[in-house]
Amino acid sequence: MSQLPERASFEYLKKLAKDRLNELLQLNPDAKLAEAQLAVAREHGFSSWRALKAEIDRRGTGDAAAFFVACDNGDIEKVGELLARDPPLVRSEKIDTDHRGWTALHTAAQAGHAEVVRLLLARGADPNAREAGDNTYALHWAAARKDVESVRALLDAGGDVHGFGDVHELETIG
Repeated sequence: MSQLPERASFEYLKKLAKDRLNELLQLNPDAKLAEAQLAVAREHGFSSWRALKAEIDRRGTGDAAAFFVACDNGDIEKVGELLARDPPLVRSEKIDTDHRGWTALHTAAQAGHAEVVRLLLARGADPNAREAGDNTYALHWAAARKDVESVRALLDAGGDVHGFGDVHELETIG
């Protein structure tokens, strides 16, 4: 039986495993991270670190996937409902290899949904979060669509007007 909280943080569990490794190293200088991870997994009711991670991934994909679909479709009611139920979703990242670091703000800006962009910003989305592929902000995507409302909302929220450092070296105006 799992002893994980409903919204378990894998980042926290990784930190816990590193702390446990430091404790183990005091007793045994040859201790390995895998031993600490196994101990943390077993404390939470799992037979392995891999099983623990799989459960966290399974739990996280439902609401997160629906959240990203709602942002992409401009379904502001659904976005609001999901954020009310799970506020940390506003800073979540898409879980797929094609969109590493891609946030809901990137999704809404790329799809041209200014109303959703404003809601996400009001709920704490970071206007300067970069995605890993092209190293872009949501502002890059809003500007590429010529979506003046989203651009204005992102800039008003403190978005980096220049956007230096994207892979294509086009900045936000590009």
